[in-house]
Amino acid sequence: MRRVPVRAPSFALAAALALLAAAAAGAARAEEPAPAAETPAARSVEQVVADLRSDEEAVRLAAAEEAAAVTDDAVASPLVKLLRDDRFDVRKAAIAALAKRSTEKGRKAAAAGLVARLGPLSKSAELEGELVLVVRALHDLAQESAIPALLDDIGPETGDEVVRARLLAVANVPSKKAVDELIQFLSRQGRGKWQGARRHVADALRYATGENLGGDPDVWRAWWRDAERTFDVEAAAKRRAEEGEARGNRRGEREGREGRRER
Repeated sequence: MRRVPVRAPSFALAAALALLAAAAAGAARAEEPAPAAETPAARSVEQVVADLRSDEEAVRLAAAEEAAAVTDDAVASPLVKLLRDDRFDVRKAAIAALAKRSTEKGRKAAAAGLVARLGPLSKSAELEGELVLVVRALHDLAQESAIPALLDDIGPETGDEVVRARLLAVANVPSKKAVDELIQFLSRQGRGKWQGARRHVADALRYATGENLGGDPDVWRAWWRDAERTFDVEAAAKRRAEEGEARGNRRGEREGREGRRER
């Protein structure tokens, strides 16, 4: 039998086969899961506290921002000290972090530190923006001990935004004392003076109670005499939280629409 000679593959065929092999290898590598990215080790509370006390401004700022997510009460005291920092952005970050305290002990310590700043900040119109930040943090902490200080230093010369923020902070305290103090504050305004404050108190009382009774203190007193005994402060607090979440969602949707229009 005669043998048929076998030809060696041509150069073009060999190159094509090499390309196919390389493509198959690449596809196999693509299917392999990518190595997990290394996550930085969580910093200890002691490290965060040490940075809050750092002499470097940038380190203090970064630590104050990080402290907002730290639940340990050990950060509360150094954060309170940062309320007097020379840099506004450090003070602003400390205010935001204090508003995030979650334990009863931490919230009380944070509220006490923030209340101590109300007086000094109220004395300067240039610091009104920072004052509003402090008052809003007290709103979130919702401590009954802050009520007297929040209602202090409110007068006809007080900025409209500050008045509203202070009264809403009182209204957010889950306590019958908050409602009682707001009604008394409304009564002290008189019927013919400072109508702006009366409007803000009426809004705060509606926020606190869910009732819309206008700006007449007699009407509120009469309602409170009947309602105080059975008024459910926990249910009212839950309603305010739900309303706040709904407002936040609407704000997010509005900002999203505005962003899309800008693009």
